[in-house]
Amino acid sequence: MGRVAAATSKLYVNEHDLSGRSNAFELAVDNNLIPVTAFGDSAEEFVEALHGGMLNQNSFFDGASGNIDANIWDEIGAASPANVGMYIGHAATQGNAGYEFKARPNDEARPLQMAGAVLLNVKWTATGAIVRGTVMNNAAVTTSGVVSGSAHNLGVTSGNTRFVALLRVVAFSGTTMTVDIEQSSDNGGGDAYALISGMQQVITAVGSWRLSTVAATETWKRVKITAFTGTSITLMVTCGIELGT
Repeated sequence: MGRVAAATSKLYVNEHDLSGRSNAFELAVDNNLIPVTAFGDSAEEFVEALHGGMLNQNSFFDGASGNIDANIWDEIGAASPANVGMYIGHAATQGNAGYEFKARPNDEARPLQMAGAVLLNVKWTATGAIVRGTVMNNAAVTTSGVVSGSAHNLGVTSGNTRFVALLRVVAFSGTTMTVDIEQSSDNGGGDAYALISGMQQVITAVGSWRLSTVAATETWKRVKITAFTGTSITLMVTCGIELGT
């Protein structure tokens, strides 16, 4: 793969797609190396502590109801950190990679000047480990059953490795939907897909949810809708492993 243009990148905060008002962002991952060099060492020694991260977001202000200013403002003092996702060089399409983490806004700036656009710039501080995941689905769901094209070979995970699924519903025309993340060792060839324990979500409105498990998982994962009442629900699912686990 060659160089990647940033033009089609995506930025999400919870269920909100902020890409239409953002034109720059930067993710910095802190490896948090602690120096532990002793007198008898022949070179510097370090150990890795907890990983952290910071996202700098540059956007254009839009104060209309339900738009970016309201979306960001709601995160000040929120009871829980936001689910922040960034997808670089593509439109968060099925099979592509992205980064997901829980974060709080450390700083919000709204600079403005004559003959210039009003801006909305945010510094997000991660409150937990970052996930590099694969987009399993990012399209409308209109019925129950296995989501087309959602099966991916993500590799096995061993015990104590945290496997994460980030679910977003950005449009909801319906009553309820139940989403399962399933696993199989051979894509259902001889080993039938089954629910990963604890990775089921009942959804009744737009929103975002982070599911995880530290139990061992099998190679293949997919998305299945086990209950659906509605017309069309736009569902985004990203699955991956927490950094450092």
